[in-house]
Amino acid sequence: MIKAYEVQTFRKGVRQVDSVFDDEDLAEFEARSLFDRGRYVGVRVVLETYNPDTNELSARTVLKLEKADKSQAEIKELNGRETRKTRKAGTNKIKNENSKKRKLSGTLTAAGPVLF
Repeated sequence: MIKAYEVQTFRKGVRQVDSVFDDEDLAEFEARSLFDRGRYVGVRVVLETYNPDTNELSARTVLKLEKADKSQAEIKELNGRETRKTRKAGTNKIKNENSKKRKLSGTLTAAGPVLF
C-alpha cells in the first residue's frame, strides 16, 4: 500500500492541493501553519491510499480546519464542490447544473429581483 497525505487549501471558491507528504505529522503541521497565516478560508489534510494489487485508490479527510466566521454562501459552495467530486467524472449533469445557476443569478433592486 502506498500512502500520501495531501494538504489542500480553500480560498475564493477554489480548492487546491498545496503540498503532498508521506508523513501525517508533517502534513498536519504544514496544514496548521497555512491556516494560522489567515490566507485561506479552509485547509484540510486528505489521506490517499493506493493498493497496487487491486488498483484501488481511497481517500479520507484526517484533518479539517475552517474559519468559524465563514459566510453561508461559502459553506454551501464548499459543500457543493465536495458533493460534485463524488459523482463520476465526465458527466454533463454537473455542467448543466452550474449553467442553470448562472442563468438564474441576478441583482436585487428596489423594485425586486432582476434576473439575467
